[in-house]
Amino acid sequence: MSAADWIHEGATVAEYYNSYYDPRVSTAKIARITKTQIVLDNGNRYNMRCAQIGEKRSLAGYSTELRPITDPQVVDTLARAQFADVARLVEVLAGRNKNERTSATDVLAALDQIEQAVHAARQAITGKEE
Repeated sequence: MSAADWIHEGATVAEYYNSYYDPRVSTAKIARITKTQIVLDNGNRYNMRCAQIGEKRSLAGYSTELRPITDPQVVDTLARAQFADVARLVEVLAGRNKNERTSATDVLAALDQIEQAVHAARQAITGKEE
């Protein structure tokens, strides 16, 4: 994908922070483009040349990289985050529903919440309505 395809005002982009243990992604929109910089709606700025060739230097911080939202590593990182959100919900609901006073209705309600969270995660990952 060439820079012209994904670097334009209004585009949703990914700020990819690659750490050895835990890569992270945040998304932002390109607010404006100057001759030398890409300015995001969160205030972070990236050097235009570095973003076009995929270098990791930026004005937003060392080792943060501006990438297209469709970049495979970005998609994988966002998918893992969706899965972690579902896992946290399961953990919370399991903790709330483990005592002997929990009714079948409460358990079914928790399972419904989990099912909705899984559906939302699948939709967020695939971009498709199921």
